[in-house]
Amino acid sequence: MKTKNDVEQKSPRTLLQNLKLGATVTVKSDHRPGLHKAGGVGFVRGIHKDSTIDVKYSVNGGRENRISLSRVKLGVDPSFADPPKGGSSSSSSSRTSSRMSTRRSTIVGATN
Repeated sequence: MKTKNDVEQKSPRTLLQNLKLGATVTVKSDHRPGLHKAGGVGFVRGIHKDSTIDVKYSVNGGRENRISLSRVKLGVDPSFADPPKGGSSSSSSSRTSSRMSTRRSTIVGATN
């Protein structure tokens, strides 16, 4: 069931009317060929007449200018942002642990 808020988010014109400087937004990442726009949660730093906005990201402090409203949702919404690509952190830590134990055995074997 759609709520009034869901309907508002779908209309760029309505979204633009609700945006204010300093508002918290979630920006969808953009990884088309030749682009690497990470997206994430940030604050509106500028609103332009061509229906684009400038955002300062809260996590890494980076900035992105002239973002299309099709990539923007008002508020914090983790389901709107893309999940990180690659393996999970647990598989990464098990690989690191495996490499460390291999190094230890090599070092210990060399001293015997």
